[in-house]
Amino acid sequence: VNVPVLSWMDTAVQPRVVMLCIHGLGLHKGNYEAIGKRLAKEGVITYSMDVRGFGDWKKMKGYEKIDLPGTLEDVGSLLTAIKTKYPDLPVILMGESMGGAIALHSAARYQNKVNGLICSVPSGDRFHGADDQLHIALNAIFKGFDANINVGKMVMGRSTSSETLRTEWKNDPLARMDFSIKELMQFQTFMKKNEEMAHLINKSPVLFVQGGKDTLVLPAGTFALKKALATPNSQFVLSGQSEHLIFESNQ
Repeated sequence: VNVPVLSWMDTAVQPRVVMLCIHGLGLHKGNYEAIGKRLAKEGVITYSMDVRGFGDWKKMKGYEKIDLPGTLEDVGSLLTAIKTKYPDLPVILMGESMGGAIALHSAARYQNKVNGLICSVPSGDRFHGADDQLHIALNAIFKGFDANINVGKMVMGRSTSSETLRTEWKNDPLARMDFSIKELMQFQTFMKKNEEMAHLINKSPVLFVQGGKDTLVLPAGTFALKKALATPNSQFVLSGQSEHLIFESNQ
């Protein structure tokens, strides 16, 4: 199956690098459009993909649900295709929030295909995390694992204070905030493996980015992932005035 992607390239500029972007929970590949166009002017050929269960996957029978192992396979396929098309250019993975965790896992899994990693707020350590897990557990008990929960208020409310952005996401037909409890449990299990994956990254340079005004992901969680890396080449940037989403909201 073909992975839904978007790309941005400025043919008037000599390309220097290729970047593959992975979006956060509830969003889709189109949320990188603004930064993709900006990066293209800097000689960065930018690709953005849909995570399974989001974006254009929602229209494809059998792919409407979150499938993170399948998404890792998709990342590998795209990295192979990019390396084949641009054999002389370095390839950077960039992901934000859930996408940051997917990028982290992918960088550990495909080290020979990745030259650098940018992880924005990839940690599963969250403000009110225990409350969120209790909410999911109670729903599982009383409604069953296939019951859906709308996490829009929880995710959007803590991701941005911008009413404009919240309204855009709420009305975006490619966005998705309804998930089965089974999907949310898969997501939580995946996020718990972040530190284990960070230990495996021993070559690629890594940049971690955290918003200083993030009310969803704990800064300490992101910094702990930086400390878990095996590579000696890593940096942690705290963007003081930024909220949870930095790249996808074009901050």
